[in-house]
Amino acid sequence: MSGGSVVAEVSGRPVIALLGTIPAYRTLLAGSKGNDVLQLQEALTSVGFPTTGTGVFDKGTQTTLGQLYRSRGYQPPQGDGKGISLPAEEVVFLKRFPAVVVGRSVGLGRTPGSQPVVSLAANPPEIVVGLTESDAGVVKVGQHCSVQVDGVADSIAAKVVRVGSPGTGANGQPEVPATLESTQLDPSLSGKIATASMSIRITSTRVLSVPIAAVWLNPAGGQEVTVLDSDGQARDIAVKAGGSGGGYIEVQSRTPGDLVAGDHVVIK
Repeated sequence: MSGGSVVAEVSGRPVIALLGTIPAYRTLLAGSKGNDVLQLQEALTSVGFPTTGTGVFDKGTQTTLGQLYRSRGYQPPQGDGKGISLPAEEVVFLKRFPAVVVGRSVGLGRTPGSQPVVSLAANPPEIVVGLTESDAGVVKVGQHCSVQVDGVADSIAAKVVRVGSPGTGANGQPEVPATLESTQLDPSLSGKIATASMSIRITSTRVLSVPIAAVWLNPAGGQEVTVLDSDGQARDIAVKAGGSGGGYIEVQSRTPGDLVAGDHVVIK
């Protein structure tokens, strides 16, 4: 929905969504003054009802507010015998649009309880996916990808906006969270399971690599490889993994020089 939309009707009266950051905390009457009045005037202008930003609930503001109500099929509310008013219960201010109704607690003819009548989502939709540390090493902010959401037939184009720090995923396994944004994602899909796929550009730069099976996780979730020294002694080395392919994975030792080309690694 856009600004100026009616998000609910209660006892025959509308609840209108407008742009703003100050919650509606009082009924605005003729002569009311304040930043909330200025916010209303700017919001009316933004939805096609030009209003002078005086910060005073004056005749001009009452007139344009009345025009908004009538354009939505409702009679403007009257307050204290001095013309049109704006009851706090008939407006909700949102920080941004578009917004989507993502939940409601009552239906037609039902009496509202203690729960919110309507829940709205107006933040940019986000998708959070869990990456292995090796995948996180090659995923970059700004990279484009394709997302498949459960219950949605077509894939959605998205972009990586954040790559977080290593942690533990919902399955108890180590993972790195990556946040994706998409202009095609409907906020009503919140909570759905999504799968992201992206293409990684392969370069000709030479890297140090080991068989994938040689990389293992220590109890803290860090990646390590085991190297056999010339005397046959095993030595565990902390590494950071990168891209993989053909059964091998790029690795860098956490301490420079601990792992070099020609070292013998143990396959677990």
